[in-house]
Amino acid sequence: MLVEIYMCKAGQQLTDGELVHSDSIENRADAEADAQERCGKDPTLAKVAYYKISEEGEFRIFYTYTNPHAVSEKKPHGGGEAVRRRRRKPPPKKKGFWRKLLED
Repeated sequence: MLVEIYMCKAGQQLTDGELVHSDSIENRADAEADAQERCGKDPTLAKVAYYKISEEGEFRIFYTYTNPHAVSEKKPHGGGEAVRRRRRKPPPKKKGFWRKLLED
């Protein structure tokens, strides 16, 4: 029996994800173990679906696994919260010779 395995990331359709063929998966227990292993290796996988392919070319959903611990690929900018730095105020200009004489 041939099995098609569709793997997709968060926010992606199954058909847009990666497709792999396998002939070593015989039952649901094998599919569940395989899905957990794949999600353990790649934590960005959100969903894994298994389809049986018959000799006539017909296919049927066999098993679907949704990763409860899926991690988004997007990385936060600047380490989380944005920190706004204040511009240092320039020191006041020194009074010139004539300014000192006129103010006293």
